[in-house]
Amino acid sequence: MDTKRVTKRRHFLKKLAIELITPQMEERLTWPSLPMNIQVLLGGILQKKRPLQEPSSAPTAKKRCAMCPRGKDRKTKVTCGMCPKTSLR
Repeated sequence: MDTKRVTKRRHFLKKLAIELITPQMEERLTWPSLPMNIQVLLGGILQKKRPLQEPSSAPTAKKRCAMCPRGKDRKTKVTCGMCPKTSLR
């Protein structure tokens, strides 16, 4: 095989992989519970900074997790961004 052809194909495959995974990385960058080291890593890859969220002034009370069985009685302050349910994830 021609090395120029192999190099060209490798470059194409890397570019394709980045293009396919970019939407998922952008979505994960918006997650409020994403660890800081992953935020920095994704921000470096995407050349973007995570949008700053204004801290809520009112402290929220712990509520039962909506995803866990009632018998476990797990409490959390984390809420879903799209609905009022609480979750540990």
